[in-house]
Amino acid sequence: MLNTGIQSRVISWLLLCQMAHAAEAQKPSARGGPIVIAQVKRDAPVDFEKEILPVLKNNCLACHNKTKAKADLILESPQAILKGAESGPVIVPGKSDESLLLKVAAHQIEDTIMPPHDNKVAASDLTPDELGLLKLWIDQGATGEVHGPLPVVWQPLPEGLNPIFAVSLTPDGQYAACSRANQIFMYHLPSGQLLERLTDPQLLKTGVYRQPGAAHLDLVHTLAFSPDGNRLASGAYREVKLWRRQKSRPRYDLVLDKTVRAIAISPDKKWLATGTDDGAIQLRYLPTGKEDKVLMGHEMAVTSLKFSTDGTKLCSGSLDKTLRVWLVPEGTGGGKVETPSEINAVIWLDTGKQIATAHADRVIRVWQWPAAADDAMSVKELKGHEGAVTSLDALPLSETQFLSGSADGTLRVWDIEKGEQLREMKQGGPVTAVAVRGDGKRFASAGLNRMARLWDAAKGESIAELKGDRYAEEQMAAMDRAAKFAAGEVSYRKTALQGAEDQQKKLTERLTKITETNAVAEKAIVEKKKNLETATESKSSAEKLLVDLKTEVKKVTDAYEAAEKEAKLTATEAKATLEKALLAEQIVPRHSETDKNGDDLAKAKAGTEKAIAGLKSELKKLTEALEAAEKEVKRTPSEAKTDAEKAKSEGPSKDDKVADDSSKEKANSNEKGIMEKLIEAVAAKAFAAGQAKTTYDKITTEAPEKIKQAIGKVMTASNALVTAEKEFKRAEIVKSNTGHELELTRNSLKQGTDAAVKVKAALETAEAEKKNSDTDLEVAKKAASSAERPIHTIAFSPDNRTFATAGDDHFIHTWSAENGAAFETYRRHTEGVAAIAFAGPDSLVSGAEDQSLIAWDLKTEWALERVIGTGDLNSPLVDRVNAVRFSPDGTLLATGGGEPSRGGEIKIWRVTDGQLMQDFPNVHSDAVFSLDFSADGKYLASGAADRFVKVIELATGKVAKSFEGHTHHVLGVSWKQDGRMLASCGADNAIKIWDFVTGERKKTPANSALENFSKEV
Repeated sequence: MLNTGIQSRVISWLLLCQMAHAAEAQKPSARGGPIVIAQVKRDAPVDFEKEILPVLKNNCLACHNKTKAKADLILESPQAILKGAESGPVIVPGKSDESLLLKVAAHQIEDTIMPPHDNKVAASDLTPDELGLLKLWIDQGATGEVHGPLPVVWQPLPEGLNPIFAVSLTPDGQYAACSRANQIFMYHLPSGQLLERLTDPQLLKTGVYRQPGAAHLDLVHTLAFSPDGNRLASGAYREVKLWRRQKSRPRYDLVLDKTVRAIAISPDKKWLATGTDDGAIQLRYLPTGKEDKVLMGHEMAVTSLKFSTDGTKLCSGSLDKTLRVWLVPEGTGGGKVETPSEINAVIWLDTGKQIATAHADRVIRVWQWPAAADDAMSVKELKGHEGAVTSLDALPLSETQFLSGSADGTLRVWDIEKGEQLREMKQGGPVTAVAVRGDGKRFASAGLNRMARLWDAAKGESIAELKGDRYAEEQMAAMDRAAKFAAGEVSYRKTALQGAEDQQKKLTERLTKITETNAVAEKAIVEKKKNLETATESKSSAEKLLVDLKTEVKKVTDAYEAAEKEAKLTATEAKATLEKALLAEQIVPRHSETDKNGDDLAKAKAGTEKAIAGLKSELKKLTEALEAAEKEVKRTPSEAKTDAEKAKSEGPSKDDKVADDSSKEKANSNEKGIMEKLIEAVAAKAFAAGQAKTTYDKITTEAPEKIKQAIGKVMTASNALVTAEKEFKRAEIVKSNTGHELELTRNSLKQGTDAAVKVKAALETAEAEKKNSDTDLEVAKKAASSAERPIHTIAFSPDNRTFATAGDDHFIHTWSAENGAAFETYRRHTEGVAAIAFAGPDSLVSGAEDQSLIAWDLKTEWALERVIGTGDLNSPLVDRVNAVRFSPDGTLLATGGGEPSRGGEIKIWRVTDGQLMQDFPNVHSDAVFSLDFSADGKYLASGAADRFVKVIELATGKVAKSFEGHTHHVLGVSWKQDGRMLASCGADNAIKIWDFVTGERKKTPANSALENFSKEV
């Protein structure tokens, strides 16, 4: 044990309790206000590793370490502390009053108190002295280094400290192991015996322990037996030990030249007497089997031998019909009696004064002894059996009573004083042997009916039937369980296949329907698309018609406006020209005033006046023509038409004719000039404008209605297009949905088909396994049945705990002498066993038809096979090993542990040589507490302090499933045999069931007992 181990921890705890009570008087409540910081005065520097780190480790490092650094704060070394947290520095070297670490530890910051009061790692507030030491360390500069743990100095565990942290049972229920502190106690359950305390011889060599019984140096936290029950794994601090059950080895195995028919052992365990089929009796030293004397006298096979209570005499019976008594020390004959019939059994009675013999003639004869040589006298003949009397044994609680067994199938209790039968019991077949337990409370009988019976001596009632071979029976039971499981798997697979086929049928039907629906949708979308295209074209045509109409209106309007503008411009320009000409009326007189030539002036004046008169006349005509042109432009088409018709009917007017004549005259005259041209231009433009006006008026009259109709068509086409678009979009959505559903249904059908194929294959496999299991069961039944062979010899052990049987099956079987529970089977003889006798509580001698004589050591011992890990800092195992588990085939061992709050550790080792096979370092974030392999060995489930249950697929090393739901440490995990469910339990007082297939937790009622244990599970 560590020198800082349990004892020192207990003492430290008591001291801390006393200090805590004393400190209460110096500080307020830990949660009621700041903690007083003690003034620590000393010159020596504070050693961080020895003085500060232990305080932080107990109360802070669980949340502030390299693996789990809350707020990015690591408190494992001065260098890490100086790096600070996510919010900044936590200490200021030399200035403790400014250091956040000290403030929060002393609860000086109201909303930041460390450790938190609701922490789950049992961290407690720092004491005033611890705070004072922390303050001094900061004031001294917050220096130091962490060199690592010192070499472990182990000490013995204190007496009286024996917590049981682990228990394990062998699958056959024969053995149980429990850990008490660093010891492992091995029990034999059927007998209720403590067999031994396992001992590591190396621990004795270290000098830490001087007496055997120590299995580990530190507490044993986990135990697990291998599937065959022959190995035990134990886990402790940084090491795992493998213990192996030692095979029973004979103390000696003698090969004789004769078959041993009878065996007797002297009360002092010195002599072993054997009677052979040639009539000889050998006296051997029991410890070695070495022959010392040979007693000759019988002429036929010796059938029975019995030592007297003082061990000085030996009586023998033979098929030669003689009873003989031998003096053991001398090795000589002490008397001989000729009897009427072959002797099958002999016993001493009445403290050695009488001898009873069992005969083939169905009579029990009682002889007085001692007597003169060859002169023993028959005292009584006890008759009642209807067949040969085959066996006898004395009742230890009475000197005059004994038990007999006969070929008539009965056991009878006799009293020689009364000479009568006291009780009769029925074996159910010819009795070959009887025996009485040393305390007289149990009888036993064996027979040719292939069984032995254990009887309650007081009541004469059968307690148990003992038959066959335990291993054959267990194999048959195992095969029966396997067959039932296989049948269950077939049923499950059939149900699953039926479900898969039903689902496949539904999906097929759905695929047919959705295919039809999709075809309709495809047809609809083609139709809707065509409708959309038609509506689009209709809208385009309507819009084009409207645009063309508007274009035409605009074109006519533009032409009309241009003609009107041009006519007006021409008239305006002509008017302007005439108005300029009128200026001559004012210009000529000014020129005449300056003209000195009177004649010229008069001529000019006359000419000018004439010109002016002509211009005025032309201006008037031009003005009238301009007004007529404007009127013509403004006249409506109907008015123009009416005037035209009127003019045509009336013919030319007088004025027109005069004008015409005048024009003609002027046309021929040289004075026409430019004015005529202007008038013609104005008239032409006016006419053109009038023509444009006619077209414009027609258009503007008809256009509104046409535009209205065109707009109506556009609106109708637009509405039709909107409807078509909506219908097309709906068709698209329907097609998309049906297409998507079709794809999903196809995929689902494919998956369902694949699943059905897999389920069908699984069913075929299950049916094949069931067939194999049924075959194996039949083979096991036959083996178990064939193991039930006639039993010829039986015996009770001296300590009254064990009962042994042997016979035609070649084996020796041991049973509970109290209730008949099977113990062990010993296999070495190659032919039927004829005689057995206990040489001690844990030793037995047997003789068989194979002419061998074997002394058996019945004691079961467990020895250390190998150690995984070194138990020190160099060990491949980190910290405590909390869980060990063998794989289903027993070839691999999984270990679980890890450093608390740092990380979980799961490793798999090869059992035969301890080699590391797989390592899973990052599955859990905290220490692992439980492990379990699935029945097929493909998966490993684990539970840890991080409150997770995880399942690793061993072939890939990946986490296949992760189950979250526990609110505290997961302490146990176990698979169901079918591998489809697993259970976990934990410190949250609950058991939870998980579905491995779906990854979901099985729902349990709110008040289920699984969720409401009073303590951790």
